[in-house]
Amino acid sequence: MFLKNRQSLSNNKEVDRADFISAVQMFSLTHSELISFHAMLKVQEISKRSADITSACQEMSAMSEEVLSSVQQINAAMQKVTAGADEGVSKIDELAKLGQNNKTVLKDMVGNATELSDQVTKIDDISQNVSDIADQTNLLALNAAIEAARAGEAGKGFNVVAEEVRKLAGQTKEAVANVKQISEQMNEKSSTTSANISSVQKTFNQYINNSNTVSDIIRETSAETEECATMIENITSATQQQTTTADNLSQISEELTENTEFISSLLKDEANSLVQIVNPVLKISASESIINVLAARLVDHAKFLRKTMNEAGTGARVTSHMECAFGKWYEVNRDRYNHLEAFKEVDEPHRRVHQFAENLAQDCTSDNLEELMRSSADILKAFIKLYDTFNAE
Repeated sequence: MFLKNRQSLSNNKEVDRADFISAVQMFSLTHSELISFHAMLKVQEISKRSADITSACQEMSAMSEEVLSSVQQINAAMQKVTAGADEGVSKIDELAKLGQNNKTVLKDMVGNATELSDQVTKIDDISQNVSDIADQTNLLALNAAIEAARAGEAGKGFNVVAEEVRKLAGQTKEAVANVKQISEQMNEKSSTTSANISSVQKTFNQYINNSNTVSDIIRETSAETEECATMIENITSATQQQTTTADNLSQISEELTENTEFISSLLKDEANSLVQIVNPVLKISASESIINVLAARLVDHAKFLRKTMNEAGTGARVTSHMECAFGKWYEVNRDRYNHLEAFKEVDEPHRRVHQFAENLAQDCTSDNLEELMRSSADILKAFIKLYDTFNAE
């Protein structure tokens, strides 16, 4: 009877062990699905990035074409500016030559005005001499008239001559006065003309200097314009290369998108196929032992993870760690098994599995899935450790 009970106990342990191994295999299979799902998400993210790259490349290509068109217009405008600048420099050079000639003429005019002023001064001197001579002649005529009066009848004819000389001296005096007045007017106009010519010469010199400055600026601008034209040609060449590169990159991105979509579909199909093949083989007995309960709860969480993957990103409600069958069993047996280290250690990864499952349901990203994968691996380790502890008692 003792041997029979011992054999029965041994058989129960083997059944429990088989149940737990099956549960571990089921959970491992689900964890593999998580890995495939993670790879699929990564592939989808790559595909999305590729699509973004394709869109960006298309936009860049369109912008490059617009830039190329604008650069061509700028280049044509620069050529017109260069041509206009060359023509402007030529005209200014011609004006500079004419200015030099006019400068010489103005210089001669200033010299002539100065010479005229000197001649007028000489005329004034001559007029003064003539005026002095007229005064002396008038005095001589007066003396002659006096002497003629003394001579009496014999001096009458001489008196007539003296009177005519005196009149001539007066007319000469009057003519000299007129000449002096005209000379003063000429001198005034000569001074004004000289001042005006000097002012014109100064202004013209400034004009010549400004023209030379403008000419130098235009030459520098023309040289810079030519440099800009060269740079624009380089930009045009670079833009054309950029357009070609963008088109090639867009084509590569499209091909990458197609390949990633194929890989994503392949991973999902292969994972589902493997589950359908292996799951029917893995079964758990109806035993009510603690090991069987542990195995059943591990299977529950495998199903929970599979459900989470199916509802990822949908915003579906996720069962909390207190609501699942294992959470309820854990609370009921907390006082009974809380002295076991393995029992206490299983609580933390169990909480994380439900927490990150909730995160994945709200936002289907590879980061959230990575957290769930780590929690899944941790809870499997914790269940195995708890199994070893229960199995050793």
